[in-house]
Amino acid sequence: MYAPVVMRFNTYVPELNAQSRAYAARITALPAVADWIGTARKETAR
Repeated sequence: MYAPVVMRFNTYVPELNAQSRAYAARITALPAVADWIGTARKETAR
């Protein structure tokens, strides 16, 4: 997995095993990914 796939998992919330959930949480918590999410939330164009 990598960040874009983790973002899909965060959006669609499929059933994941414990190891995959932990990995997704670690990726989401990375400073660069948190910044990416924050910047995306500020976008106004759709």
